[in-house]
Amino acid sequence: KEEAGKKDDLLILFETLQSKNDTMALSAFMLIGEEDPAKVTQLSKQFSIHDNDDNFNLPTFTYRFLPVIAELTTYFRRNGIIYKPSGEIKKTLESLLDVNEFKERLKIEDYLIANATMNDIYVIEYFGLIYENNFENTYSMGRVLDKWYSKNWNNIVSNKNNLEAFLKKATKFDQLGIIGICNKYLRKFESAPAQVLDKVKAVLESAKDHDIILAANTVLRLYQPPGKEVLPPIKEWDGEKNYRLKDPGGEIQKILVSRISKDDKENKIEELSGKISYQQIGVALKELLEDSILENYSKFNFLESDFGLYLDNHEKMTVDSFLKKYNSLSQKDLYLTNLYSLGILIEKDRGEYDYNKMYEILKFDVVDAFVGGGGSRRDKNVYQVIKLLELKFGTTLGFINKLCSWQGIWGCECTQRAKYWMKYLVDEKIVSPSTTEPVSISYND
Repeated sequence: KEEAGKKDDLLILFETLQSKNDTMALSAFMLIGEEDPAKVTQLSKQFSIHDNDDNFNLPTFTYRFLPVIAELTTYFRRNGIIYKPSGEIKKTLESLLDVNEFKERLKIEDYLIANATMNDIYVIEYFGLIYENNFENTYSMGRVLDKWYSKNWNNIVSNKNNLEAFLKKATKFDQLGIIGICNKYLRKFESAPAQVLDKVKAVLESAKDHDIILAANTVLRLYQPPGKEVLPPIKEWDGEKNYRLKDPGGEIQKILVSRISKDDKENKIEELSGKISYQQIGVALKELLEDSILENYSKFNFLESDFGLYLDNHEKMTVDSFLKKYNSLSQKDLYLTNLYSLGILIEKDRGEYDYNKMYEILKFDVVDAFVGGGGSRRDKNVYQVIKLLELKFGTTLGFINKLCSWQGIWGCECTQRAKYWMKYLVDEKIVSPSTTEPVSISYND
């Protein structure tokens, strides 16, 4: 009749990760992340075989994250770094978890990029690790961190403590074993001026932290001096180059009245919509708006996937409103209006483009997630900027005349186009970007 031994508090916290209560599981996760790293690592190995039973809202790789977070929080506390969200920064970050409209999300991201302090960045990164499983949030974190570091890079490299912390995080984030900008932090040093490399060397001479030493050595080993970027030739695209159907309205009608299943109709509509030109959008939408059977996404998503025209939703009222704008505006003005609806203004007072702003969108708005994200990239506003540049300068630089075809089957996004247009704007002396601002690490593969 001996009494059972009392369970260790840390063991109880690990067991709580399987709670169906989201708040309890997430609270346990954060508490574990502040425990002794050696104990956290040991228990993480034991529990990793049961990770399928963990609460769904925890990070994707719970038992890879926990040892890393435990080591980081130990480092932060030892160095007097505040990393827990509180006050206004907490409210701002939490608002990103629930915001639905892309316009509002961009507004919050831009606020953080413009106003976050060095202390806030530790909070943002910690918050991003905890809420990695919130898909939209981890992309917001990716854009904020990538752009903030580039805009504040001198504050990092000119302060020994900041530089050491950056190098420490670069090593620990890479150990998460997950895709995202988290494992590309050291690429901020690419083509850095000699004085930045001297700062890294100075850190290396005095550093005793293994992670900092590892990161500093990696920077020095992989460093290449600044030089003119050479992009590979644009490869022949596998899809159709000339988009136009002889009778798009008639072909859509044929599919809609046919006796095939609903799913087959949707598949055929998606395939057909991938073959139309910009000039045929109106005819296609007119026919598709008459249908009340098929799913709206299948009928209308081609506007975004093929032409980069972002809509808040695919409801008939939204699409009908878009159609009215399409019928009354030129192609240039439609794309400008669509950007304006997202709160993005790229024209100056006299109708001239703000090319510096366009360049920044090309550089920072093809977004990788901070951690995770499933391997895709967020670029909802980028193609619209690219299309305006194509119309202005009369060239697609060798790319196809629309973003994609066949509802994204080809996995189209703006990574390559953005790089080539950035180079074009520089080569033509339309913009003169800073030579000391680091690269974007979002789509820097």
